Amino acid sequence: MNRYLLTDNGTDEEYLIGVIKELAKDGQISKKPIIVVDLTPHIFKENIREYRLPLSKDMIGEIWTLEKYAGEAIYGSIAEGGVIVINTTQFLADVNNTTDYNKVLFLLETHRQNDDNNVLILLDDREIQKQELDKLNLNELEYIRLVKDPKIIEKYSDKGYSKIFVLHR
Repeated sequence: MNRYLLTDNGTDEEYLIGVIKELAKDGQISKKPIIVVDLTPHIFKENIREYRLPLSKDMIGEIWTLEKYAGEAIYGSIAEGGVIVINTTQFLADVNNTTDYNKVLFLLETHRQNDDNNVLILLDDREIQKQELDKLNLNELEYIRLVKDPKIIEKYSDKGYSKIFVLHR
């Protein structure tokens, strides 16, 4: 259970371990779920003694679990032990301050992608990575367009993308 330690010291560092034990006892998850913090999955295939999740107990705004079928649909078979979703207070504030719900859905969709190389994100006709997207204020965007048509995708790139998000400020 070391993989579920928080950055806190003392008993608070094991806060999430207690949550996992309670949820496992209720049958909602196994004792080895994947953890998703602010849309970023933390998947551990083996016990990692030195790793701590990049958050402390006081940063946690909410904790909930995904239904098994939903977790497996998003993360694949690695989620068969369950998925715990943790949203930090800062993340929740950012989402609540986003005025366009479609922009939040866009952010969720881009982070849900299992294969980063299969989705192209263009901001003002320039390719960006998810890390840059995370720093972007979605309220500054004029529009977001999702392109799935292979013929149109070919006009943007020949790298075999399955979809393209076109963002304009």
